[in-house]
Amino acid sequence: MNFSWVRGTRGYMAPEWIMNRPITSKVDVYSYGIVVLEMVTGKSHLEPELLVPWVREMVSGGTIDTEIEQIVDPRF
Repeated sequence: MNFSWVRGTRGYMAPEWIMNRPITSKVDVYSYGIVVLEMVTGKSHLEPELLVPWVREMVSGGTIDTEIEQIVDPRF
């Protein structure tokens, strides 16, 4: 399947689109994951491109329990 142009919101698009890498079905999984992270973290959808680096920073070096506590919205 060939695509002639990219459509979508930049923060929800998999890095493959932006870096002109081969596109696979995994790009949809990435977009879905961003939406799930927004729901779980309670972070704004206005800046989704900042969400992945923030989550990576929060989960680096901790235990699974502390990592989850750091990223999950406390209102849950």
